[in-house]
Amino acid sequence: MADTLHLEIVTAGGAAVDTQAQQVTLPLADGEAGVLPGHAPLLGALVSGVVRYTSGGAEHYCAVSPGTVNVAANTVTVLARTAEPAPDIDLPRAEAALRRAKEQGAELVCFGDIDMENNRAWGEERCRNVGLEAVYPLWHHDRQENVREVLELGYRCLIKTLDRRVLPRHLLGRVMDRAMVEEMTACGVDVCGENGEFHTIAVDGPVFHRPIPYCVRQVLDLGDYSVADITVPEKE
Repeated sequence: MADTLHLEIVTAGGAAVDTQAQQVTLPLADGEAGVLPGHAPLLGALVSGVVRYTSGGAEHYCAVSPGTVNVAANTVTVLARTAEPAPDIDLPRAEAALRRAKEQGAELVCFGDIDMENNRAWGEERCRNVGLEAVYPLWHHDRQENVREVLELGYRCLIKTLDRRVLPRHLLGRVMDRAMVEEMTACGVDVCGENGEFHTIAVDGPVFHRPIPYCVRQVLDLGDYSVADITVPEKE
């Protein structure tokens, strides 16, 4: 298996990043996703945030706006409306956007980082410069408690993809619950899936107007990974 990934971050203006990486972390709609070489195929919705990647033994950053992500054949393709690698980030423009948010009534900025010191320092500085509060509710928060809170709030998350090298195939297509968390813990994986051990789809929870109906049609085995074919049932 290859020991690197081909990472492409592309906007309408061209390629912002085109490099080989040992690991990529993506800001997706359902949380951050870690991608390593050999990762299962993945198509996801990109949200505004920072793409982090390791290349040449150093960690790099690229700020992105919403778009899409496709992972296939050891290639990570990010299509975003805008993308700015850390050395090229226009700090005045970034802070101008925060000022506009403040003028519209924003009082704080909420970040989802758990333990990335550089990310936190950058976010706090931007907020401090414009008079907004930077809030990190998950900072150094226990992974088990993160998942426990999600379950207690009533979110229903289906296991969409998993790495069979570390998790059993029978978890696919099932709703994450306490018993599953215990099983994952016994397998020694990060129950937040930060290393790409699994991916989920949320189908119900406090922010949903109504549950999303779904059916699991089949399970596909792709190398070391398995993917559940989860679809919305057709109306009769």
